[in-house]
Parts: sequence; C-alpha cells; structure tokens
Amino acid sequence: MATKSLDTKYSDPPNMQDIVEELNGLPTMGEVNILIKRVFPEWQVANLDGYCGFYPHLTTNWDTICNKIGVKSTQVLIVRELAFDDDHILLRNFVECLTRSGFSVKRMVDYVPCVKCDRIAVPTPQIHSIMKEKGVSVPDRNIPTCKACR
Repeated sequence: MATKSLDTKYSDPPNMQDIVEELNGLPTMGEVNILIKRVFPEWQVANLDGYCGFYPHLTTNWDTICNKIGVKSTQVLIVRELAFDDDHILLRNFVECLTRSGFSVKRMVDYVPCVKCDRIAVPTPQIHSIMKEKGVSVPDRNIPTCKACR
C-alpha cells in the first residue's frame, strides 16, 4: 500500500516505469540532467561547490558516503523537495542516480546558497538549530554567508 504523498507535483507520473528504464540506459550525467529537467523542470534549484566551512561535518559525511560507493564528491544539489515514499519512486531513482554520481542532494528548505558568493551551501536556521540541539559543533548564530565570505 502506498504511503501518503508529501507533494503531488513530484509524484510518479503514469509512465514512471518507462522513465526509470530510460534513466537506467543513459550513459552520461548530462543526459540524466536533461531527463530530470524534462520530467520535473523546476525540481533542481541550485548546484553549489560545497558546504560552508563552519560545518565541516557536512563535508566529512558527504565524502564518507562517496568513498563508500567509490565516487568523488562533485556538487551540492539543492532541490525543491525530497520524498522517499511509495508515490515518489521516480524521484527516489533520480536522487539515487545523482548520489551515486557524487552529488549531495538537499532540500531548499534545509540549505541555501551563500548570500554573497552564491556558490556554497549554508544551512537554514531550522537545520542549524537541529544541529545545535544534537550537540554538533556549529557557530552560535546561523548566518546565511559562508565562512569564506565573512
């Protein structure tokens, strides 16, 4: 039984299985990106060079995952929504493909581009607070500017 969808905009289309088969046959990430933009044109928001230096654990975690799957970390990809329920199998496939290619896929409500350079991912106040509550070493205040631009 399917679980309730978070956002119907990114729910599986009727031809989901055909799209997954097409995805599995694509030889390059450029072609994967074209497919993603064709199916969910507004899903991708930003491609960023990495995480803010004030949050080194984010880069460490990303590198650990990439090392485990044998790829080099590439970029932080900010997307509108992530959903992993039974109504979003295609979205899950896109995220898995991107992750296996070295991308760190994050929601735009959790991470934003630095307001100065627009190239580095900075946690939103909500995510910053969660990190503080969990005892992660983070700056006292959340500022939407990366370490390099401060």
